[in-house]
Amino acid sequence: LDRSSAASDVYKRQIQQNKRYWALITELGSFLGYNTEEMHQMMAYKYLSYKNELLGDEVVVVPSTTKLKIKEFNEYYNKVEQFACTLGFKPDLENYGY
Repeated sequence: LDRSSAASDVYKRQIQQNKRYWALITELGSFLGYNTEEMHQMMAYKYLSYKNELLGDEVVVVPSTTKLKIKEFNEYYNKVEQFACTLGFKPDLENYGY
């Protein structure tokens, strides 16, 4: 097994995942009237946030999508895509090469 090749394949999949995600987020944001960064933040909050305690106070933590492993990112992406579909949104990812 050539580990450098396997690592390269994993990295390529992550780049493709990332490109597809940002295309979806951009299109969905446009559909809903939000800019790309706003849409990204809202989806991360909706699907990745959790509550934690800080000095006796409950706080909401929203982890970065860059910290997600491939499988976790796929699950997150699928949730965002399913959410978009419930709104009647159909992404036109052909413009992005998908």
